[in-house]
Amino acid sequence: MSALVTALAACQEKMGTGYLSAFPSEQFDRFEAIKPVWAPYYTIHKLESNVLAIYLDQYTLAGNKQALKMVTWMADYFYNRVQNVIRTYSLERHWLSLNEETGGMNDVLYQLFTVTNDPKHLLLAVQADNIAGFHANTHIPVVVGAQMRYEVTGDLLYKTIGTFFMDIVNSSYIYATGGTTVGEFWEDPKRLATTLETENEESCATYNMLKVSRNLFRWTKEVAYADYYERTLTNGVLGIQRATEPGIMIYMLPLGRGVSKARSFHHWGTQFDSFWCCYGTCLRLNTPRVLIFSAIWSLLIS
Repeated sequence: MSALVTALAACQEKMGTGYLSAFPSEQFDRFEAIKPVWAPYYTIHKLESNVLAIYLDQYTLAGNKQALKMVTWMADYFYNRVQNVIRTYSLERHWLSLNEETGGMNDVLYQLFTVTNDPKHLLLAVQADNIAGFHANTHIPVVVGAQMRYEVTGDLLYKTIGTFFMDIVNSSYIYATGGTTVGEFWEDPKRLATTLETENEESCATYNMLKVSRNLFRWTKEVAYADYYERTLTNGVLGIQRATEPGIMIYMLPLGRGVSKARSFHHWGTQFDSFWCCYGTCLRLNTPRVLIFSAIWSLLIS
């Protein structure tokens, strides 16, 4: 991992701005101008599995100071971009741009603030904290970020947001498997029977709901959150990867009558030609932290 950090640091140095991604920064120009563009902040946050938080993990877990320099430089780059939008237009214009799918940028930025104590990183996290919207995997990561805001700042409002959100989704939008959504969106509450088809239960949404419930369990030790986590891990996660074929993962879990993973709209991915958002999610999902936490819960419950 240190070798990977070193190689990517060389790329970041060559670019010279702090920005680092596989797509050009012009994507953010379009985003800030509210022109059609495919979710650049969501992609950057998805690289939480590969860029921002992994650099943070490399510093906090492995003591790699180069990784901390990289993630700090990248956060400063986005801080400057956001402040430029606010100065040029207004704070309201910045919020308007966040109506796009932006992922949980606030989550990783709050985590970064706990390491750097740099007020810029706290401010940038707050300015990414917009919980409006009904596209599930836009909404859920932002709630995870709200939970991190509670842990960092102690603001009880954001603890309440996480608790209320979990109660609403779990009572009205969750399938028996623990997953949620049809075609990435929530439909009418408590009318799930009419939504069963091939495009149910997006893997990214399932993963992020596990994060919401995990945080709530850590805070409260309430068994209902552990029950949800166990049910979702068993029924909604273990089948995401085709265990005998590495690199074969699934975007949606089909729940309709007479459907299968192989014959759905997205069907199983391929080793070399598929790279949906859920591939990044699954790489992060199938990690020791899930297994370790599950073992701890089993011990507590027994």
